[in-house]
Amino acid sequence: MTEFLQLVVVGLSTGSAFALVGMSLVLVYRTAGIVNFAQGVFAVIGGLFTFQLSDDMPLALATLVSVLLAAFLSSVLAVVAVGFRERTTSLASTIITLGGAFLAQALLLLKFGDIPRSYPGISDRAWNIGGVLVQPQYVLLAGVALASAIALTVFLRWTIVGQALVACSDSRRAAELVGLSIRSVAVVAFAGAGALCALGGALLAPSNPMTYSSDVAITVNGFAAAVFGGLGSIRLALLGGYALGILEQFVVGYVDPQYSLIIALIVMLVLIGWRSRAEIASASHEARAAIHRARVPWPAPVRIGLILAGAVFACWLPYQLSTFDVALYDRMGLYALVTIGLTLLMGYAGQISLGQGAFFLVGAYTSAILTVGIDPDTRLVEPGAGVSPVLAVLAAPVVAAVLAAVIGVPLLRLHGHYLAFATLALHLIAYSVLSAWDRFTGGQYGITVTKPLTVFGHDLRGPLHAAVVWAVVAVALLLATNLVHSRVGRALQAIATDEASAAASGVPVASYKLRLFVFAAALAGLGGGLFTFSFLIVSPEAFPIVLSIEFVVMVAVGGLGNIYGAVAGAVGILYLEQKLRDVGTRPDLFGWDLPDAAPTVFSFGVFGLILMAIMLFFPRGLLPALGDASAGVWERVRSSRRPGATPPAPAAGRRSA
Repeated sequence: MTEFLQLVVVGLSTGSAFALVGMSLVLVYRTAGIVNFAQGVFAVIGGLFTFQLSDDMPLALATLVSVLLAAFLSSVLAVVAVGFRERTTSLASTIITLGGAFLAQALLLLKFGDIPRSYPGISDRAWNIGGVLVQPQYVLLAGVALASAIALTVFLRWTIVGQALVACSDSRRAAELVGLSIRSVAVVAFAGAGALCALGGALLAPSNPMTYSSDVAITVNGFAAAVFGGLGSIRLALLGGYALGILEQFVVGYVDPQYSLIIALIVMLVLIGWRSRAEIASASHEARAAIHRARVPWPAPVRIGLILAGAVFACWLPYQLSTFDVALYDRMGLYALVTIGLTLLMGYAGQISLGQGAFFLVGAYTSAILTVGIDPDTRLVEPGAGVSPVLAVLAAPVVAAVLAAVIGVPLLRLHGHYLAFATLALHLIAYSVLSAWDRFTGGQYGITVTKPLTVFGHDLRGPLHAAVVWAVVAVALLLATNLVHSRVGRALQAIATDEASAAASGVPVASYKLRLFVFAAALAGLGGGLFTFSFLIVSPEAFPIVLSIEFVVMVAVGGLGNIYGAVAGAVGILYLEQKLRDVGTRPDLFGWDLPDAAPTVFSFGVFGLILMAIMLFFPRGLLPALGDASAGVWERVRSSRRPGATPPAPAAGRRSA
């Protein structure tokens, strides 16, 4: 019984930190209608700056200064992400917060390095209560979380400012009509949420050392707590944080620490599924708008001819590139396979998936394990163990599709942020399995593949492998465009526009959504299978949690629901990341010596800035913006040829959907 109570005490402590982040996410979502992926960064800011300032001032004062700094930075992010909502969509604003998180990570790396930082809590002496050790820091953290939940609930329900915050979320237009400033309200909500996260981070750091990258785990756990309450309840976000913290500690104490995150997430998914049963599904505004612009007005022969011509060029190009550039070009094609399926899933089925990286991971490890041999004991002593690499690659999309079909039935009953968290949890679970089953997956060292991928006597390596990958991308484009223009595509458009009306018209909504989910997973699995023989090694570091979010960014930058934009987004994002990393490897830039962390700083910080700029000025994506501009130019040219016609207003001046 003592061990049980000890685990509950520790779980309540860590769960309180998760709850503080979860409540801050609820506050932002209820007022601005977006999920702020930068919330974890403010917790890290609170922890790291309290560590630095505590050497020169009392701990309480250092914590206060850190909280105020986080509140100020969070309000600046609000102005950028929400202050331009006349131009940005909800998805674009969410991705702007992600860009802000990348920028903050880079600056924190420059300031504090990558060494975990911690400092003493309010007291080193623990209280022994019936054999259970209770740290004063645990009590303080739990008390602050409980007091914050009560204060936020009272604030939102019984104060004029709190009611104004909620009113802006319930009806933006109505709030504007009664004179509420959307920007001011958003700044208040973001500042309060940033302060809350920073306070949680400052209280958590003494028991959990922090680095610049700790925000990923903090954000994910906070998101889990917030989604437990539907991103709308402060009280349930608090309970969700408690539940997650206690679950993780129970698994650590009674099962195995390696399975703590896996089991905790599975239980949270069950609870979230139960919580979401009564909610009515509704397609997002972005999905409804995407289906009207995704269709290409070209006849089928022209469309197919253009794709084939592009495929010929794409297969020729790797033979003109250097060895290093071929590897990058190869990865562009692999990621394009994933984004083609994801843009169909998000743009047509209206399903936001943050877990496509899981299917990419499954495909890569399936092909690697089948090639080297399923039995770990025979891999080293029998070089010929395993199946043919060709069969292994063909099995990768099949395994990913079967997995998607099995989990898709319960997952697709969820909608909106519930589904987003469930798919993100899927990637977290798959990633954790790599460490838990290290004997089978190779753990952190991964699996090295020595057999080449041979087709008709040719080893697919270097330029030939890249050419084959892009040929597969062309086939995927043909399948996707034909699907969009088929009877099934029209049914998917009806589902994305109004799911209830589509079901009333006889469209099998659940069946079509499941099929599209399986198709997208199969494309991601195929990309993962080919990835194995591009780099001949698979390891966990190639499939971080951020990878799934990066796929969503690629789709958003290219244009949600735009199949060709998905390919352009994958190519553009990877090219930009690589070039920024190359700039960081230089010894100096414009006469300034660059630090050792410059490659990471450029690939995160500058990339985050550029990502924010793209979403600010091209919220619908680059390809739709280019299409709007060309359509505007063509319309002006046509109007100028008509006698007495007045040229239309420039496309750039029109308000985007």
